[in-house]
Amino acid sequence: MKKLLHFALLGVIMMTSATVLTACGSDDDDEGSSDKSSNIVGEWVTAYESSTYMMIEIMQLSANGSFTDTTYELYGNNLTSSNQTLTSLEKNVDTGKYSASGNRLYITLYGETQTFDYSLSSSGNNLTLTYSEDGRSASITFERMTSQERKDIAEIESVYQQINK
Repeated sequence: MKKLLHFALLGVIMMTSATVLTACGSDDDDEGSSDKSSNIVGEWVTAYESSTYMMIEIMQLSANGSFTDTTYELYGNNLTSSNQTLTSLEKNVDTGKYSASGNRLYITLYGETQTFDYSLSSSGNNLTLTYSEDGRSASITFERMTSQERKDIAEIESVYQQINK
């Protein structure tokens, strides 16, 4: 049941994020039809935020084919301002395997494989995944994680660890 819930949640996040998260500028151009699967190795991040809710998703694609998806969900007040109040912080980590061929990314979690079309921006800093099912599709764009974002995530993780002692 957890398997189905995870994929359903991933689909919902992708469907809702498709309208919220967009990349702009010339960085969105594909590099062409050459196999660029080695260029997707790394840490990727995407986020959705409002004044009362924030979701941060970190996708790690390792050179050995391992996949880790970490999601932080923050609830509170004024989350987008400097005088924020955090009321709840949740974390979910899923691990599995992935492979890529051409412009297809295959992610296996809990024994089930999902197929995504992907495109990588010409700068290599934006990775867009598109999931299609039953004639509908949704896309979500991740950005290559920066050192500042790693520091921000480390701070969130520290708060999470303090809350869950």
